[in-house]
Parts: sequence; structure tokens; C-alpha cells
Amino acid sequence: MCNCRRDVRLAEEHGFRGEHLGLFQGGGGFPVAEMIARSPPAPPSERRVIAVKGLQTAMGDALTTIEALRRCAERLRGYRLKFYQAHPVTVEAARDLAAETGVDVEIVPRSNYRVIWSLFGEARLAIAVSRSDGIPNAMIEAMILGAFPVQTDPGGATSEWIEDGRNGRLVPADDPDAIAAAVVEALRDDRLVDRAVELNRWLAFERVDEARVRPRVLAAYRRVAR
Repeated sequence: MCNCRRDVRLAEEHGFRGEHLGLFQGGGGFPVAEMIARSPPAPPSERRVIAVKGLQTAMGDALTTIEALRRCAERLRGYRLKFYQAHPVTVEAARDLAAETGVDVEIVPRSNYRVIWSLFGEARLAIAVSRSDGIPNAMIEAMILGAFPVQTDPGGATSEWIEDGRNGRLVPADDPDAIAAAVVEALRDDRLVDRAVELNRWLAFERVDEARVRPRVLAAYRRVAR
């Protein structure tokens, strides 16, 4: 079982001939209705926070994100960049960005998921650059809570959720100019970010709401354990 069609294809290409138990979020889903109820009523176009994933690893590339933000720094006036899950090298680069450009930067301390949900609930955009990933939980959480996703699409998994230019922006992992252009577009176009919310929440209810997902996960484990 896995959370994206891409991984089914890859498994079959690499010789898997077993039983596929289903496409679903293996952790049991998200309390979508509760998350929406806890999110602020303001539409994304009125929010003045940009959530930035700060992982700098073999898979996550926050430094490319920071370079993109440097290239559109003038457009970031009036917004606060909040870096979460930030590695030390990301923290240093983010503070350099603030010193060089004057943009408002905050490092969110390592914290539990409800703090991150609160961050997404106040964010207009949620930016994440990855070189390898499945369907990112943080992306789904951001979409539920109204933050417009600017997200890479490694291996074609993210595009199973995001239609580029409709309910998010898909960006290349190695092109700061393209990432900067997507950020500027999402900051400029209030209608784009506001209209994305309804579709993103519908997708979440359909695909990852715990009331639907949990019984399927339990059934899959029971089938394996027979």
C-alpha cells in the first residue's frame, strides 16, 4: 500500500507482482473537519505569512528556496517568512537573507504538529522544495488549512494532487527563477489563492479524511495478518 499512483508504477516496474492493497495515507488520514474548524476565517488573500519548509538534506532543498526568495525580495515587503523544520544551515541562510534584503524572517522552533497547523492556518503560501518525495504530509496539511502550495513534483507524485496554476503551483527543484516567479504570481493574484481553497479541501475530504481512510488502513492490515 502507498499514498500515490507513482509508487504503484515504480513497484511494478521493479518486479513487484504481489497484491496492491490500496492508495491511501498510511497513517490513517487527517481530521479534516476539525482542522478546517480551527483555521482562521480570513481568506488566504488577507494573510501576511509565507510558510517555508526549512529541510536541507539529500531530499529537501531549502537553500534553493532561499535563493528564489532573494530574487523576489522586493515583492515580499509586508509579509513574514516563517521557516519550519529548519536545519542549522537553513537558519543561517535565512538570517543572511533578512540582513541582506530587509525581509521579515522568523524561525519556528521545532514543535508538534498543532503548532505547524497553526502556521499553515495563518499562511498565504506554503513553499517546499524537494528533490525526492511521495505525497508530502505537510503539503496536504497546508492545503487543508488554506495555504496555497508552491511545491516541487519529484517523480510526478505531487501532480496527483496539484493542477499547476489552479490549486497550487508546481515548480522545478533546481530553478530559483521559476520558483521566484511562482511565488510572485501567488502573491499578486488574490483570486488564485482564494479559489484554490475550496478545491483543496474537497480533495482532502475525498482522499485523506480519517473517517474514510482509517477503516481502509485497518482492513489492509487485517488482510496481511490473516
